[in-house]
Amino acid sequence: MGNIEDKKSALRKFVRRIADTFGHQNLIEWSGKIAENVFALPEYKAAGTIFTFVGMDTEVDTRQIIQRALADGKRIAVPKTFGKGMMVPCEISGLHDLVPGRYGILEPYEGCQEVSLYSGDLILVPCVACDLEGMRIGHGAGYYDRFLAGSKATKAILCFDALVVENIPFTELDERSDLVVTESRVNRVGKGRVQDEP
Repeated sequence: MGNIEDKKSALRKFVRRIADTFGHQNLIEWSGKIAENVFALPEYKAAGTIFTFVGMDTEVDTRQIIQRALADGKRIAVPKTFGKGMMVPCEISGLHDLVPGRYGILEPYEGCQEVSLYSGDLILVPCVACDLEGMRIGHGAGYYDRFLAGSKATKAILCFDALVVENIPFTELDERSDLVVTESRVNRVGKGRVQDEP
């Protein structure tokens, strides 16, 4: 376990150096292309609820996904953190419902209601880096792995092409996602193989 955590830590440092070179304009452009790929997903079109992170710094900017999904009549849930490594989905009606929370990350204000996610819903998952087999590394606190372990909704990692790597190290506690969405493609993960969509 320790060896895997050491590998994850080294990989985080490596990809963060890459992310630091992106530039604001690239982040906007690439996030827009990722959003378009999300909107084209059959899973997005079928979902009643979209659970999404709110991208910060060099993460995918999900604000346009939130706004478009609300315009499409979908329920939007954003994570609210409680205690160490725990989070729940809470519904927002717009970006105005978000306030800085733990670590300065935007999350729903206290009055937002917790919602349940079902098998037909879609979870958009952040990452520091991921591979095309649906494995990811986050910031190391374990929030998403604990949350995803209990959900039957479709899980889609949002990741910039430049942060997709081969063979993310993982343990039995790390959750595999169903889709990887970048600015150039959508990969469907299933039964040990990856299906590439243009």
